[in-house]
Amino acid sequence: LFLGLLYFRELFKGWRMAAPALVIFVLLCVPLLIHLRSDTQDRSELAGVVKVNAADLNTLKNLGEWETLKTFADQYWSHFSFAFLFEEGDNGPITRHYLPGSGLLFKWQLPLLALGTIGLLIRPRRSTVLVLGLVALYPVAGALSDSSPISSRNILGSVVFSMIAAYGLVLLVNSILKLRSPYGQYAAGGLLVVAGIVVGTSFYSYLDRYHSEYPKLAAGYWGWQSGPREIIAYFESTEDQYDPLWMDGMFNAPGEFLSFYAPDGCKKCTIGNTTSYDPTKEQLFALRPENLAAEYTYRTVRTIEYPNGERAFSFVEITGERETSPVP
Repeated sequence: LFLGLLYFRELFKGWRMAAPALVIFVLLCVPLLIHLRSDTQDRSELAGVVKVNAADLNTLKNLGEWETLKTFADQYWSHFSFAFLFEEGDNGPITRHYLPGSGLLFKWQLPLLALGTIGLLIRPRRSTVLVLGLVALYPVAGALSDSSPISSRNILGSVVFSMIAAYGLVLLVNSILKLRSPYGQYAAGGLLVVAGIVVGTSFYSYLDRYHSEYPKLAAGYWGWQSGPREIIAYFESTEDQYDPLWMDGMFNAPGEFLSFYAPDGCKKCTIGNTTSYDPTKEQLFALRPENLAAEYTYRTVRTIEYPNGERAFSFVEITGERETSPVP
């Protein structure tokens, strides 16, 4: 819609092509609008701004109209905070969305962003309005979510802000080149060398943390859910030794792992925990340590560890029930 307003004259002149495109656009939007207006209790509702997490994170509460608008406004502006952009990113439990301790941008981009923004404002033309419009629109998806700021729904910002920072660098170099020759050329060349070193060093540092620290920080439930690939592979190799093989259900959509890692095999693999124990069958459970029920005794067959060395899952056979002291 923003692009349509910005390039209205071109669209009006080429209305024979624009009209069918508009009709197609509206037709594609109709089922989406009907879906959003219906009470389906799906992801669009559970993760939308009209319902926000209550204190225990498991209970959802409905918001009124004014509360919704205020929540939207607060979440919109949170995407322009210094902490989100330059320091800590989402700073939330869902680590698969971001690298903890890193913002959406590098801190050295800040002065270039300021310079680039000033340049865009003092030289208004359609291309600059387009970039500034993208800056204004980039937080909308995150602001419509149940929690903000959230980088996974606002990745556009890293592109737009980098464009503005690059524009700021161009303006700075052009200003230096206006100095008396040859000093201006030397200064501009030196600036570009320094900028290249800073960019390269920052990028290398980020990649190093991404490949060394991030796998350890984001392997668990709130991260990339490490474990199912190894679990299902072991299940397939031992399937003939057991009746059902139970994989812990404490995942986001755990059944998807079975479909993905064993699309044609592991017919006995299923989702469950110790509540599915049947002493008449040979069963193997792959459970998180916290889900090993205290009322049973176990024989540990194998273990899986997270990249940080913490135990992730135990392959266990239930050997019996623990004896409990009678209540006096």
